[in-house]
Amino acid sequence: MPYASWAEYWWDVVTGPSGLVAQVVEGLEQDRSVILRVPRDLPWRHEMRNVISTRLQGELEATNLVVDDVDVTEDLAANADAWSDVGRGLLDRYALRDARLDFRGGDVARYLRTKGVLANRVVWVKGLDARVLPAWESFCQAWHSRGLADGLFVVEVPFDVRPVTSERKTSGSVTMVDYAAHVNDYSAQLFCGTMLDADAPDLSTVRKRYLAAVLTHVCHGDVETAALLIDRYQAGERNLRPALESVANELPLRGSAPAAGDPHSSASGHPLAAVRRGDWSSVRLRVWQAQLEVLFPRIEAERLRIVDTLARDLWHLIGRGLTQYDVEVTNPRDVELGTLVFLMAKRDGDGERLLYVHDSGMRDRIHLLRDCRNLLAHGDCCSPQQVDQLLEVPDDIYTS
Repeated sequence: MPYASWAEYWWDVVTGPSGLVAQVVEGLEQDRSVILRVPRDLPWRHEMRNVISTRLQGELEATNLVVDDVDVTEDLAANADAWSDVGRGLLDRYALRDARLDFRGGDVARYLRTKGVLANRVVWVKGLDARVLPAWESFCQAWHSRGLADGLFVVEVPFDVRPVTSERKTSGSVTMVDYAAHVNDYSAQLFCGTMLDADAPDLSTVRKRYLAAVLTHVCHGDVETAALLIDRYQAGERNLRPALESVANELPLRGSAPAAGDPHSSASGHPLAAVRRGDWSSVRLRVWQAQLEVLFPRIEAERLRIVDTLARDLWHLIGRGLTQYDVEVTNPRDVELGTLVFLMAKRDGDGERLLYVHDSGMRDRIHLLRDCRNLLAHGDCCSPQQVDQLLEVPDDIYTS
């Protein structure tokens, strides 16, 4: 892989997240600060900042650019009044002693710009809550910057804390960038598939497609968790439950923040939060959704292939008045798997089976397909053994 890590690949290459990076960089290039709405369990947030910093340095040729983190949560823990006055807080944090002492009140933002206190600096603010967000947002709106010459801000806002700026994409000196507008399940599934292609080349294409779908649904778009589960799979752990328990222990804070309105939060079923609650039914529901997406179409495609193979015998039965669910069947392609099982078991007056399938492998396959289809159709999951059997058939059977 030409990238140092999968985290860098996620933010720099995959369509959705790389589009978010591009929009943040574009906003900063236009001399606007950025309010960035993100999930609390944002994948690889440090790597995101590094990718944005690198891209910004390259496009602006600003080799002396500094991206500096301000963790409001830590500051508030030390001082409940921290950042009640954002301008004064920035002056105290970044200005040299003489510049701090020379300030005699008035427009602190203008003073910061005049003294070049934040020159060539992007202040990246994280850990905001509803108490301090309005002050930061107001300050950024009033920060009429000449760009990096004066300094700019990126303000991370969790999904469950709604900024005023979210009502419009851009406003004054601020650009609004929303993670959810760029990153979705498609982004996550694309990433998981690419990682599996690179790290598990011996797996069949359909197996990789199935695993990518399961990881995407189970992890609810959290690709950092999904990547760790892929690592566990490659290490030989094929059972999802112990793999999730292992990752939950490795990342004790991930998925722990209750956040109404955050589609990536524990309130919406983050898998690691579900593991800690012992809520395996919600994990199973997500596995079922993935199986419905990948396995159900394969079952249907294989049913059609089987009834096409048995078409001559089925046409004969249709001519004798074959019914299904009290409805007359007029085409072999309408014959369902359950009907095939019934016809193979039912005998006529002479003791002959209504449908004799000579190939025992096909007979077993019809029973397997019927059982799996019934499970999925009624909201239940196929077992790992059934999944293995379903995925044994090569992909080209469905296209030939």
